[in-house]
Amino acid sequence: MNVIISGIFSAFLFSGQLSAPFSWEGSTQAKEADREGIADQKQIEEINEREAQSFHESSLEGPELYIDGQRQIYTPFFKEGELFLPLPAAIQALSKYEEYGSGEGEFAEPFDYIKERSMVEEVEGQEAVSIEALQDLGMKASWYDNPDHLHLETGNLLGIEGASVGDSVQAVDRNFDIHWNTGFGQAADYVGFYGGNNEFMYTDRYGIKRTGQVPDVQFEVMDGYITYIMMASADHSTSKGVSPGDPLFEVQRVYGRDHETELIDGNRVYIYEVDHGSLWFIGDEKEESIQRIVLWDK
Repeated sequence: MNVIISGIFSAFLFSGQLSAPFSWEGSTQAKEADREGIADQKQIEEINEREAQSFHESSLEGPELYIDGQRQIYTPFFKEGELFLPLPAAIQALSKYEEYGSGEGEFAEPFDYIKERSMVEEVEGQEAVSIEALQDLGMKASWYDNPDHLHLETGNLLGIEGASVGDSVQAVDRNFDIHWNTGFGQAADYVGFYGGNNEFMYTDRYGIKRTGQVPDVQFEVMDGYITYIMMASADHSTSKGVSPGDPLFEVQRVYGRDHETELIDGNRVYIYEVDHGSLWFIGDEKEESIQRIVLWDK
């Protein structure tokens, strides 16, 4: 699903250069050259019309924009095969990039940052920034639902320090001293445990309150790659700095209010869908703090 956005609808454009003011007078060769120039310009216009029509048919209201899983009011748009964001949307993305330290150091004002680097262009009568320019900074851009949703990620949403969903087992082993077990009939090939055990409470299907234990960090492996990471210790956090034990309302403050809410085993769970996975924040019995955090592959 992760696709380089720039150039998705790129086309070969031909421009005719006239060596003299337009005239049908002169040699046959000159007439043919002038006709070719007009034909080339008409070809450019036809390409733009086809591109606009294709885009219109794929999404009558334009693609929806999501930044770190949150729906935005701004609409991306194409110009001659290149994808742009209105300037306010680019500033919104860059502000998140700055806030969570995913960029190249600290910078005070996103607007000044992109202005100083000549990232702002005048496109279709408005100031805009190309997706390619944001990708050059390190942001990830990808289509979801082909191509109704454009997702921008300003950080590694499905990772913790030292490990990410999608990493190989070897990569994670370099950063964690993990005890691996086979899946014991589960879908997973292996389940890995790191750190000590943490007790938690839940309500079973019969309404009986029970206790269980989970390690500080648990990993699941399928086909040699990490497919989920579960945290239960305050010593570990998401890429945005949210940890088990934090107030549950902190999740909405950091990740936004665009999420699903489920009641699972008597615990309230906030579920955030991102372009290639999801984040689950599981509340404690009193729904006051985060009990566990799970990062899932889609």
